[in-house]
Amino acid sequence: MSDSDNEDHDKDGFSSTQDENEAQIEVQDESDQSEVFKNEIEEERNKTKVERRSEEDAGSDDEGQDENPVIKQQKKKCPLPYCNSVVCHLPRHLRNVHNWSKQVAKTATCRFKLRKQYTFSSQETAYAGNRKPWKTKGDSKPKNCKKPSRKKKICPIPGCTTVSERLPQHLHQVHKLGSDEPKFKKCMSLAKVVSMKNDHIFHRMKAKRENEMDMDYHMDRSSLCKSESSQQDLEDNDPDDLQKSDPNVSGTGDIVKPGSSVDTDEPSSVVQETLQEFEDWLVSPDCEKKDAKTAKQHVAQVKKVLSIIGEGSCLHSLLDRKLVQDVFLRQYAKKKYYPTTIKSYLMSLQHYCSFLLGEKPSGVEFEKDDVISLREKLKNWSASYKRETTRRRWEKMEEDVSALITPDKVNDFGRSQAVRDAVIILGELSGAHHAEITQAKYTLVRDYLIAQIMIDNANRAGVVAYMTVQEFQRARSEDDRHVVHVLQHKTVDTHGPAQIVLTNHLYNHLNIFLTEMRSKLPIKESAEGSDKFFLSWGGE
Repeated sequence: MSDSDNEDHDKDGFSSTQDENEAQIEVQDESDQSEVFKNEIEEERNKTKVERRSEEDAGSDDEGQDENPVIKQQKKKCPLPYCNSVVCHLPRHLRNVHNWSKQVAKTATCRFKLRKQYTFSSQETAYAGNRKPWKTKGDSKPKNCKKPSRKKKICPIPGCTTVSERLPQHLHQVHKLGSDEPKFKKCMSLAKVVSMKNDHIFHRMKAKRENEMDMDYHMDRSSLCKSESSQQDLEDNDPDDLQKSDPNVSGTGDIVKPGSSVDTDEPSSVVQETLQEFEDWLVSPDCEKKDAKTAKQHVAQVKKVLSIIGEGSCLHSLLDRKLVQDVFLRQYAKKKYYPTTIKSYLMSLQHYCSFLLGEKPSGVEFEKDDVISLREKLKNWSASYKRETTRRRWEKMEEDVSALITPDKVNDFGRSQAVRDAVIILGELSGAHHAEITQAKYTLVRDYLIAQIMIDNANRAGVVAYMTVQEFQRARSEDDRHVVHVLQHKTVDTHGPAQIVLTNHLYNHLNIFLTEMRSKLPIKESAEGSDKFFLSWGGE
């Protein structure tokens, strides 16, 4: 190698080392700048923290230095239409005041949509853009997913009143049903969707009632002012001057309708005779031969309307459309009766109009066209209560569900001392036929048997009350049960005879009661097989 080549090699080595030194100096400068930049950022963060703490301290001083504010429980209005209570613990109020069961009461907050709504911590977090987006496993970019639109459904299992957006999870966790079980699939298909747009019927009825109360209040205030002003005018005027100026005003200041005298009341004997003729007409073929109980109810309702609008003696007032509408319907029945009861009263008045047109009793003077017009009006008024009747039916169903007898109550009844005493008395009578029967023993055993029949069959009370000895003796045996067919009850014309199913144990107790207790009543009766099975101590 020549000298020139060595010189060139030395120059190249010197230049490479110089480049490396310059690169190290640049990296060191950049690291120094980044450290300075980091220190500046940390100083700014510390300053902002100090400022925030000072502002919070100042705010806490202004607010009275309340570090732990007390959070009060939100009160809720009772959802029942005729209850105005505002309570903190709604289920406890429904149990203690309205006698709802524990299972139904604990789901009331959800069923009546009274849960506290979710609120954001600040206005900024309420905006959709400020919420944290959802991340998926495959994609690196986050996705803003839509809110799931779940529907609230009622659990179809009997005895459960839960309303949930996640019904499958409820069936899994509470009722222990698997997804593959047939009962689970059937429950999912039978579950009814709860409408979230419309309020619960109790809330709508309550709002309507409050509006009506406000309207009645304003009407009472206005009528009070008018009555005071009219009373002042009557005090200032002389009755003689009123009679001269208005021929429809009597000498005492009372208003007399045109074509009628001052005394329009019929004698009480005429009213009694007319109403008796009306009752006889109801049980006749002209009125489809109604039963005696229904006929007496219609007559009693007409008497009630007469006592309100005609003071009990003016039969002509029953044909006054304005009196029936204003005095009876708006002022009295609206506040006293349910819609179904009002429809029953209107039906009684319709029958009374038909009675007048068909029989033309001598005690009542009327125009045929007026009675026909009133009867059509009564039909229209009765049809107008259809919606309120439906609402009342749903309300009654809710009340019945909340008042159902639970298995715990049935078990408590079976273990009660009264049941034990009744069973002991029946056991003694089955072995010894000379035991003394007292009124206390008889009523105890009779009430126990009636209660046991009602628990086992859930019939109306009239079915058990009207069961006869002959129907009991004609009971048919089916497997290990005895079936009694009761003919006389409320819905016999629609559904036929009612059935009472008795177990062998209960059937034997009824036989002992019939032979050993009922036959030894102090007041003996005729030995007919059609007598009622359960009698009072007096034999009635």
